[in-house]
Amino acid sequence: MFDCTLTTIGNDRAGRLVGFTAGHCGGPGTTVKSETDRGAGVLGRIVGTNEVLDYSVIEFDRSRVAPVNRVGNVTITGVGTPVGFPNVACKEGRTTGNTCGVVWGDVFNSQETWTQVCVVEGDSGAPLVVGTTLVAMVNAYLLTPCVGPEVGTNFVTILGDVDARGGVGAGYRPI
Repeated sequence: MFDCTLTTIGNDRAGRLVGFTAGHCGGPGTTVKSETDRGAGVLGRIVGTNEVLDYSVIEFDRSRVAPVNRVGNVTITGVGTPVGFPNVACKEGRTTGNTCGVVWGDVFNSQETWTQVCVVEGDSGAPLVVGTTLVAMVNAYLLTPCVGPEVGTNFVTILGDVDARGGVGAGYRPI
C-alpha cells in the first residue's frame, strides 16, 4: 500500500467503523496501519475499491481506533454537494499538511471537483472541505505538484456508489 491520507472516518448503517481513502492507495485486503505508530499493528483493512471513482472503503477495528472528526486544521461535521468558484476549499494531507485554494468546481461535469489546493504524493485521499463540510476526496494533481490543478472525486458521488453497492460503508455518516 502507498502512504496515503484518510479522507474521513465514521459509522455505516450497520454500526461498523469505516473510513475512506483514494482507490489507488490499495485494494481489497490491503492492511491499514498507523503512520505515527508503525508498531501498533493492523488497525483495519480495505474491504472495497472503485477504480473508476478512485476510492477505497476501509473497515477499522473499533477496539484499536479512537475516531475523531478533526485532524490538524480540518474538521468534518457533515458531507455536502460540490461547490464552485469563488469558494475556497482546504485539505489536510499527510505530505503537505493544511493547504487551501480556490475551487473551480466540477469543470467537466465528471463528478470531480477541481481546485488550486496544493497536493503532492501522499496527499491522495485527503478530505477536501469548505468550512467543515466534506465536499470531495483528493485524488490527483495535474501538470505540476502544488501548482495543479488538483482533482478530487465529489464525496456525495462516492457515498451514492457505496450505498448502491450495499455492504460495508453503506449509510455512512462521519463522526
